[in-house]
Amino acid sequence: MATVMNGSTPRRSASSETLSYLWERLPDEHDSLRAYVDRAKSYRKDCGCAMGAIFVIATLAILVFYGFVFHGFSIQHWLTDALWAAGSLLGSAMLGKLAGIGLARIRLVLLVREVRNRYPVG
Repeated sequence: MATVMNGSTPRRSASSETLSYLWERLPDEHDSLRAYVDRAKSYRKDCGCAMGAIFVIATLAILVFYGFVFHGFSIQHWLTDALWAAGSLLGSAMLGKLAGIGLARIRLVLLVREVRNRYPVG
């Protein structure tokens, strides 16, 4: 097994094991397998930042809508309003990040299922 710069071994998963097995066993299919390998790498490396940003933008829009349309923000309670807004934004960022990571993992599982259906692994 290959080692990384810091001396530890890379983490292996079912998707990488399946794709490595197919890569070794089917040299004629390297062109079609390369697309699967690239997709699997992108899903594996996805950090959820894009989904977190979408959640933050949606929460910010809701906060602005609430503040201006419903006159929800007041000068008397600016500190509590600011803390409430900051907490909402932080919570939505974390929730969006977790949702993005979860969605990438689901896509990875579906990709492995697709590969196994197309190329039966013993």
